[in-house]
Amino acid sequence: MPMRCVTANPLHLPAEGLWCAPSFRLNDSPTTSLLEHGATSALGALRIGSLLSGREAARMVKVADGMGFVQPAEDESGDRRNGALSWALHDELCETLSRRIAPHVPRAICAHRHEASAEHREELLRLESLRHMLGGGGGGGGRPWVRRCDGAPEGTYRLAGINARCRLYRYEPDGKDRFAPHYDEVWPGSRLVLAGEGAGAVPAPPPLLEYDGWTYGQGEDGAWAWEPGDRVSHLSLLLYLTDGFGGGEIVLLPE
Repeated sequence: MPMRCVTANPLHLPAEGLWCAPSFRLNDSPTTSLLEHGATSALGALRIGSLLSGREAARMVKVADGMGFVQPAEDESGDRRNGALSWALHDELCETLSRRIAPHVPRAICAHRHEASAEHREELLRLESLRHMLGGGGGGGGRPWVRRCDGAPEGTYRLAGINARCRLYRYEPDGKDRFAPHYDEVWPGSRLVLAGEGAGAVPAPPPLLEYDGWTYGQGEDGAWAWEPGDRVSHLSLLLYLTDGFGGGEIVLLPE
């Protein structure tokens, strides 16, 4: 049953509200596969088939329908126009999705800031290969990537989970809905805290979405300040929950 959530920072509460479904589980065992596509790979993206079973996807849609998609106002302008809701995923759900994704994503992302020479990029890969040979565990199962990321410290990153805050969008068939070109920036991770995970309280507190769930500091300018060992988002995860329609493709644009 869907439940309303609160946040530690009400300024982060989305306009359509925030929901969770603590009893929702992914109980099937779909066989995932990496769908190769040259153009997609060249733009730094991966396509994974059967991340959810058809039954699991249908159940997610049913739960989302119960939460309720909020439509934008008719006169609303901006980059996005579609039905939307925010679903905070509980720890077990995040772990299941992360486990299914892991074999297909890079075992490491070697991030550099600003422009980097070919020599510097090769050195990042060499150091990552050395760590891997010495038994550096964790991360995904694919080849490491080297990429520019100005918003986070330079270094090697490995898969450590997915962000609990999930955005669901619904597009109507009238052709008016849209999501204009945009960037997904690096983002501090959020975590859903359910009653019983913290100090005992009566009555039980409502589910709480902890923004900065992995704790980050702030620089003098008020911006997030990451330290070694912090988690930083490097990949965006998009799940298609329905099919059998025309349109709706994700268009990846080169920088």
